[in-house]
Amino acid sequence: MKNTYQNAKKGFTIYCNTKSVGSDKFYDKSAELGDVLETCEDGREVRLYRFEATLLRPRLDKFGLRTLSQVTDMRVWAALEGRMKATGWGSLQLDSKERVQLGLSRLSYRQREAVLGFNEAIVQGLDGGIKVAVRRDRTRLARSIGLEPGTPFSALPAETMVLSLYTGLLELKTDG
Repeated sequence: MKNTYQNAKKGFTIYCNTKSVGSDKFYDKSAELGDVLETCEDGREVRLYRFEATLLRPRLDKFGLRTLSQVTDMRVWAALEGRMKATGWGSLQLDSKERVQLGLSRLSYRQREAVLGFNEAIVQGLDGGIKVAVRRDRTRLARSIGLEPGTPFSALPAETMVLSLYTGLLELKTDG
């Protein structure tokens, strides 16, 4: 099971929990810390991402990680790279205006009105009286189009970003 959560203030967090191999959590540590670590020469912020894993026996066996003396950079990298491929995180797409607009275009007018009104109510702090069943339905609908409820549309990046395991950066999505 894979779940992705995104928050304009706290970045993103991705969870993947399975009964057979363990659980994984990958998140934007820089957003959690609330500050920019450095700035690259080209003006981009340096971001810090964190990967946490709970490994069960099948996964430990697969990557030869049964004793502390077996934990090496190469084995840990192989485990991380294997998990990125298995979960699809290597092609993780974070919320963007482009992705949300595409999702909205596939909804009926009534659904668009419901999800946009619900999201704006949360942004404005006026969501206190929303019934639990309505909140659950609107949250599911918002997430299905790539919008985490409570994220102002203006806070979304214009273009879809993809997280690269190899560069450690969010990069513009390319079709290649």
